Parts: sequence; C-alpha cells; structure tokens
Amino acid sequence: MKKLILIVVMLSNGINAQNNKFSFPENQQSDLNNQQLVFEVAGTPKELYHRTINFLEKNYQNSCFVFLTKEEGETLKIETNSKLYKWEGIKTCASYQVEFEFNQDQIGVSVLNLTTGNYDIQEMISYNYTHKPNGAIKKNKKRFTLNVIEGVNTLMSDIYAGIQKSSPVSKQKEDWLIASKQ
Repeated sequence: MKKLILIVVMLSNGINAQNNKFSFPENQQSDLNNQQLVFEVAGTPKELYHRTINFLEKNYQNSCFVFLTKEEGETLKIETNSKLYKWEGIKTCASYQVEFEFNQDQIGVSVLNLTTGNYDIQEMISYNYTHKPNGAIKKNKKRFTLNVIEGVNTLMSDIYAGIQKSSPVSKQKEDWLIASKQ
C-alpha cells in the first residue's frame, strides 16, 4: 500500500512539474512544439490578456518585438529574439514566437518557430533528432537539447513572474484604447 501511495505521489509531482516547465522529449508527442505550459494567474481572460500585453510592452520596448496576432481575451502571439541558450559557453541568439491562450485564472503558453540563423532549433531538439531508432538517447544531442530547454524555461519563468507582477491596464489607458478603436 505504501508503494502504491508513493507511486501516485511521484506521478502527480511529475504531472505538475511538466505543467510548469518544458521537458526533454521522451516520445514524438512530447516535442517542444507539442508542449504547452499553463500559468496559474488569477483573473478573467480579458484581464490576463491586458496584464500580459502590459508586461510585454514594458519589458520588450527596446528589442525586436512584434505582436503577430491579438484577439482580446482569447489569444496573443508575439515574435521576438534574445540570447536564449548557452552553447559551448556562449549565449546564442534565437528568434522565436510565443503564443498565449487566455482562460479564467490560466494562461496557456507555447513556443513556436524557434530558430537561429538557418537552423530550425525545434527540429534539432525533437525526439527524432535526439533519439536513435531503437529509442536510446544520442548523448551528443542530449546536452544541446537540455541547454535549449533550460533557456526556454528560464524565459518562461521570467515571463510568468512578470505577468504576475504586472498590473492590469489602468482605467485611463483602457478608456484611451476604447476611444482609439472608434
């Protein structure tokens, strides 16, 4: 009975950990492009949408940052670049898109189109790239993949903390936004 309880606790912790961080691909369905994090943040979808925009505009104002789609209270997609991960001791710049989906008290976050130069990083850290046909991990690909995933998780932690601290759009700014749409 104790073993069963221990197994249940370990499985539930694994599910929670997977929900808070992107993980190394263990099968083709767990590639980075199939993973989504869920940020638990109190608020309505519309409030979370505005808090996310407020955070992004404050923190990315001096960088190459573009809103690709904005559907108020539903989804938001951005494209930007940053020194995302270390390779051979050097921080490497990557371009990527981040998609946010808003629900009551939750923000779903996915990383899309992760590239550097002419290389598709998401393909390079996929299950097919990191594993042999027999399912064994290719050791020389594992370190690179873990570095990229660590960089993406650090980025997500920063975004999550920033959204939590970000205040909703002020009433004055909201009135201005409404007036500008008319």
